[in-house]
Amino acid sequence: MNVGIIGAGTIGEKHAAAAKKAGAHVRWVVDVDRERAERLALVCEAQPAQSAAELWSDPAVAAVIVGTPNRWHEELAIQSLQAGKDVFLEKPMALSAAQCRSINAAARANGRVLQIGF
Repeated sequence: MNVGIIGAGTIGEKHAAAAKKAGAHVRWVVDVDRERAERLALVCEAQPAQSAAELWSDPAVAAVIVGTPNRWHEELAIQSLQAGKDVFLEKPMALSAAQCRSINAAARANGRVLQIGF
C-alpha cells in the first residue's frame, strides 16, 4: 500500500516509521517547510511534494496520514477524502464538534475510511 504524509514534523516521522513497519510505502511527504519534507522523504525513500494536491492526484496513493497542526485537520482531511483517499487523522480530530461532523460527512459522502489516531 502506498501512503502520503501531510506534516513532516515529529508526528509525521513517527507515522512514517509505523507505515514502514506495517509494510506500507510512503510515496509522498508534504510540509509547508520544504526542507523538513525533503528530510523525511529521504528517510522514507519518498518524494517531497510541492503541495498536497500533488499527493492527492496520485492514483497509486491509497491513504493519507494527516499529522499537521490541529487548525489544519478539518481542511486537509476533507480534501484528502474528496480526492478519494482513506485518511488517518492525528488527534484531536478537529477543533469543534461541527468540524468533526464535517469530516465524518466527507468520509461518508466519498465512501472512504477515516481513522482517528487516539
